[in-house]
Amino acid sequence: MMQTLTLQTIVSEDGKLYVEAPCSLPPGPAEVVIVAESFYPKPLRSFQGIWKGKVNEGFDLQSALKEIRHEWEKEWETKNG
Repeated sequence: MMQTLTLQTIVSEDGKLYVEAPCSLPPGPAEVVIVAESFYPKPLRSFQGIWKGKVNEGFDLQSALKEIRHEWEKEWETKNG
């Protein structure tokens, strides 16, 4: 019998993870797999340079977003009168 548990916990200052969870498995040996994911996004500085060489240097993100929004607004008006 296998169970999937999703729970939240806190990692201590010393980097230890303590998990306490209800379980309906029978007493005795069990194999446990833990997949840990941080709730906090990576700091912005960790993404510096990620798009370098992949986007034209003259690309203006703000203008592109305004254009997309304008197209969405036109489509919305057409559909919703």
